[in-house]
Amino acid sequence: MNLRETLMSIDELYALPDHGAVVPWYDAVFQDRVGGVDTGWIMGSIFADEGRVLYALVRALRPSIVFEVGCANGCSSSHMLAALQADAKGKLISADLYEFAGAKIAPELSGRHVIFRQDALELFAQIGQVVTWPDGRRRKLPRPDMIFDDGSHRTEQVAVIAALAQEHLTPGGFILWHDTMHPAIGAQVRRGIKQGGISNARHYLIDGCDTGVGVWQRGR
Repeated sequence: MNLRETLMSIDELYALPDHGAVVPWYDAVFQDRVGGVDTGWIMGSIFADEGRVLYALVRALRPSIVFEVGCANGCSSSHMLAALQADAKGKLISADLYEFAGAKIAPELSGRHVIFRQDALELFAQIGQVVTWPDGRRRKLPRPDMIFDDGSHRTEQVAVIAALAQEHLTPGGFILWHDTMHPAIGAQVRRGIKQGGISNARHYLIDGCDTGVGVWQRGR
């Protein structure tokens, strides 16, 4: 399935708030030049076209809050931040214990990014509660409109994140998972999604990528 077919399928399957909103961004996604593991980002990063799916969905959904499980050097973060910046709206909140999380994110994209260097399960369990932010201030951790899970890929963690998504995503919000079709770890990721209570996620393997992206929308 090519990139355009993937975007059309997501749009038709989930009937986005402004139906047809993803497809007009098909041409615009090629303004997203972040790239991916196939263009020089570190191993484990998303492919460039997988990043363009994230970019297109963020542009179409115009989320106020996006949560990211696992940031690494910041490839997937950069795709989402580029979309948030293009719409001049929203913030990306990443959870990653990696010391150099987000190190390769371009400075011009970092203004809408907050990185919590703590365990994602610990952080996301506190959604709706007052927490200490990286700037030292204490304020409420908001509910996300979109989640991208590219963390440890352990079945148990995927299951907990999936369960939290059902509880905390805003109505109509999306969760996406990376590596759901990966030849080595895809089965355990998909198993975690089901154990977390989501049995109707849709999985896409985009041409030229061998990792796969899973998508699910919370009901409105």
